Amino acid sequence: MNRKLVFSFYVNENYQDEINNIHFRCIEHFKDCFDNADISFIVDEGYKEYLFDAESRFLKIFRGKDISFSVLKNNEFRESKVFYDKIATRLKDEELVFFAHNKGISNVFKHDRAQIYQWVTAMYYFSLNYPEEMQQRLVNEKYYCYGSFLTKNDEPEHCNKYGWYYIGTFFWINGKKLYQYMRNNDIELPEMGDRFYDEEFLGNILQTWPLVMTASRRNKYLVNCGDFYSYASEYVKMAYEEDIEGFNDFYKRIV
Repeated sequence: MNRKLVFSFYVNENYQDEINNIHFRCIEHFKDCFDNADISFIVDEGYKEYLFDAESRFLKIFRGKDISFSVLKNNEFRESKVFYDKIATRLKDEELVFFAHNKGISNVFKHDRAQIYQWVTAMYYFSLNYPEEMQQRLVNEKYYCYGSFLTKNDEPEHCNKYGWYYIGTFFWINGKKLYQYMRNNDIELPEMGDRFYDEEFLGNILQTWPLVMTASRRNKYLVNCGDFYSYASEYVKMAYEEDIEGFNDFYKRIV
């Protein structure tokens, strides 16, 4: 089955910051997980000058593969607009889609940099390091989605209907399978109300915890977790204790 990357890349005044280099290095490392890529640039006014460099870097990474680009003006929906246009409204497509974005680019000077680096690299590693396991679970088993940092919260900051989400919003989805689930259960496509639509989407549809959604078998799902920007390294260890050595090696190579 085709495996596609849908990536929302926010271009702002921090474009040249190291956090974007980390994103590019992670994508380069896991490029073989994908057959093709769909990249959307969300651009702040006055920063279009960086588009050529960003496109060139993606083209170099995905040389020889199909890759498409689109450019959007920044608005209140940010990456949720990309998710809605490229994934939510195309669930009938028979493919496995991985959604990600350049997490941290807006907050790199507001929080502890080392914690942001931990969070970002961990989301890539634990979502993409086991592609055959991911495909087995989404195609041949009962699951609809697969991502890192599966989280359930009694009072989530961005509350969805069933109170669970992938914190950080990096995940795979079998859209056609999810579309059939929605039809079978008379569930309408959720409307896009705010910029957290992408984070809230799955938890507004999938009702059963934890039978119809999963992260890796290695993810001990988190409950009522707090500020990832401040405590990412602790949550990484908590969620992935059994596979922490592999992640630490990856982190050293990337950062």
